[in-house]
Amino acid sequence: MKKWETQNLFYLPHYVSNKKIPLVVFAIAVCVIIALIVMLGIKATGISDVYGTYVAGDEKSETAMYYVFNENGDFAYYSQFDEIHSGAYSVKEINEDISFIEANVEDNTLEFYIYKGKECVGIEGKSFSAEKISELPTFINVNNIW
Repeated sequence: MKKWETQNLFYLPHYVSNKKIPLVVFAIAVCVIIALIVMLGIKATGISDVYGTYVAGDEKSETAMYYVFNENGDFAYYSQFDEIHSGAYSVKEINEDISFIEANVEDNTLEFYIYKGKECVGIEGKSFSAEKISELPTFINVNNIW
């Protein structure tokens, strides 16, 4: 049996100095803290809960209106077989359940409230509600613009 091989499982070989161990622990702690900050930063923007595709009206109908948000802050709305209107959006989280969204499209500002990332209420001259149908940006019977 070598000198450093003992029955004590917590014994470290002589080539790992006691001065290096605190540095390794410190480096691991810094990495964990940075990862937590990044994860909380993504959650604070609310974008991860918001992006996807919402539909107002019967999704089997040609008159249904689709609202699409992607993870890069791009926004589009359209009806099937019709023109796509696109722009950008920003998220202002009101609380952990409700996000307020402003979307700028062709010199117009559209406002939405999204509840728990699943239900969308829009204020576009008149109020409407939309249900999330996909976690991904989805374009149905129109050309994908992204």
